[in-house]
Amino acid sequence: MVLYFPDVKVYRNIERALEQVEHLVVVNNTGSETKVNFSLLLNRRENITFLNLEENIGIAGALNLGMKEAKGLHFNAVLLLDQDTELLHNAVEELLTIFTSYTAQELVSMIGSDCYQEQDKAKKNLHGEHTYIEARSVITSGTLLIMKAYVELGPFNERYFIDGVDIEYSLRARKAGFIILRSTTPLMNHFIGDVTVHNIAFWRLATRNHSPVRRYYIARNSILIGREYGGGYTREILDLNLKTFVMLLLIALFETNKKNKIQAILTGLKDGIMNKAGKIKPGHKWL
Repeated sequence: MVLYFPDVKVYRNIERALEQVEHLVVVNNTGSETKVNFSLLLNRRENITFLNLEENIGIAGALNLGMKEAKGLHFNAVLLLDQDTELLHNAVEELLTIFTSYTAQELVSMIGSDCYQEQDKAKKNLHGEHTYIEARSVITSGTLLIMKAYVELGPFNERYFIDGVDIEYSLRARKAGFIILRSTTPLMNHFIGDVTVHNIAFWRLATRNHSPVRRYYIARNSILIGREYGGGYTREILDLNLKTFVMLLLIALFETNKKNKIQAILTGLKDGIMNKAGKIKPGHKWL
């Protein structure tokens, strides 16, 4: 589980995870600045490893540290989690059932979880009796990553820092001939951003109100993914570019701090075109 400035709600998500996994590796990307005291939790748990980083190394770097720890503990599969993810009680069991029921297990790289999000009033299974589908990509949180596939594919790309890390890894897995599965029923509650919903005529539009920094990484990494995979994955790249356009539109219509967010997106697009990657350098007016 990767943490970044967690609040006390993370205790519940940690406890829910510990109910379902043999060992939990917590990577704190906040360093000494975190205001949550984990000492009591750590003192009464033998099946938890806490890695407190001195600086934010990004989601990709944190995931790689967690995977390294899990490999050292000789696990064959690892459940990836964000601090905002609350597993449903049967999540891990369902993911393992999907894996064991798939005939070509040697081709499976990861199994993602469908999820409830804050704006979901109700979510229906649109795939009938099927408990899983083959997916083009899955988000990292709630994904069961097969260690054998991770070793073959290599670590998550730390050039992306945050945002797009999951999409890049999914494309890399498919390019290598692996299959990605995803549950058809929600196995977790997962909240992305501070979602607000706006009704316009017959449309119900949701915007995530991310900070300018997040907007920068989303825009930049969409371009970087297009540079690397555009030749064989046109649909995915077009989808990423469309989401950037929609993101700009929703910011202009509904969000606060419009100027800084739009400037961040334009900077991200420019840096992506120039193939700039890694952690953003300080000095931007919108930071």
